[in-house]
This record gives sequence, C-alpha cells and structure tokens, in this order.
Amino acid sequence: MLIRLASEFQGFCRDLHDESVGRFVSLGVRNHPDITSIVRLSLMGSRRIDRGNASWGNVKHDFMSSLGIDLARSLKNQAVQYPHWVRYLEWLNATRNALAHADEEKQALCAEQHPLTLATYRKCRAAVNAICTHMDRSLDVHLSDIRDSTRDRSTR
Repeated sequence: MLIRLASEFQGFCRDLHDESVGRFVSLGVRNHPDITSIVRLSLMGSRRIDRGNASWGNVKHDFMSSLGIDLARSLKNQAVQYPHWVRYLEWLNATRNALAHADEEKQALCAEQHPLTLATYRKCRAAVNAICTHMDRSLDVHLSDIRDSTRDRSTR
C-alpha cells in the first residue's frame, strides 16, 4: 500500500503540473498550436518527477523552474503542519524505494522511524492528501494572479 501511495502522489504531481502548464501557456499563447506545443514541451521537458521519485525536492524544483511558484513557502504560509507532512512524504519515498528494491537494510531503517503498519499508512495518506490539497490551492492562486496581472497590462 505504501508503494501505491507514493505512486499515486507522483501521478498527482504530474497531472497537476501538466494542467498548470497548460493553464499557464493558455494565458500567453492563443491560436498558435505550434508555439503552444513548443512552450509546453520546454516547460515540461526536464521534469524531475518524470525521471525520479516525487520527493519534495523534486516536486518543488519542477514547479519552481517551470511555473515560478515556491511551493515550500506557499505551503508554509498556509499550514503549520507543513514540516510534519513533508517528513512523512520523505519517509514514504524512502520506504517506497526500500520496498521496491528489496533493500532489507533500508527497510529496517525506515521501520525504525515508523512501523510498517496500517496506522502508519493512514498517517502518510493524510499527510499526502494535505500536501495535494494545498498544492492545488497554491497553484490555483498563483495562476490566477498571473492571469489577473496579464489582464491588467492588456487594459492599459
């Protein structure tokens, strides 16, 4: 279940990034399919979440480098639980790697931090759900701010 949860989080991050890039591109490029494709590819071409785990570092990098949003700062401003959620996410990714690669030493290290139980899974799931909810809100606000600023410039 932990491997699946890590996989689902990575899929969520990819989907959110895809949708956010699409929304971002639509703000600046209209009626030019070739340009739209080029811009989309350039914003998505070097995503770390496509080549590695959805570690918090990789997720933050991908959204900052392509969309200019500092997810860490945004989530810190929204929720005092942010550091707690990130610790669970990092543990989840470490555990996923240990389990997927049958690395018994790393599995033991992960189990020392949190037992591999249903209760731990539920805590991880709650943390991941909270991160996802706040990421979605943060991106919506960020892209709305960009949209509003481009409207303001076009009405001058």
